[in-house]
Amino acid sequence: MTTREALCAILISILLVTAGLVWLLGPYGLIGGGVAVLLMTLFTDKKEDADG
Repeated sequence: MTTREALCAILISILLVTAGLVWLLGPYGLIGGGVAVLLMTLFTDKKEDADG
């Protein structure tokens, strides 16, 4: 996964997870969304771009 793909995936996950959890759980959904994004960021396998 390149850096650009990882950033796009993280952005989409932020939107989907936060929207879904806030809808279901209210304010606790924001905390869960933040934790999910943090974990995804930490465990994303990053490799260098082909042109970099």
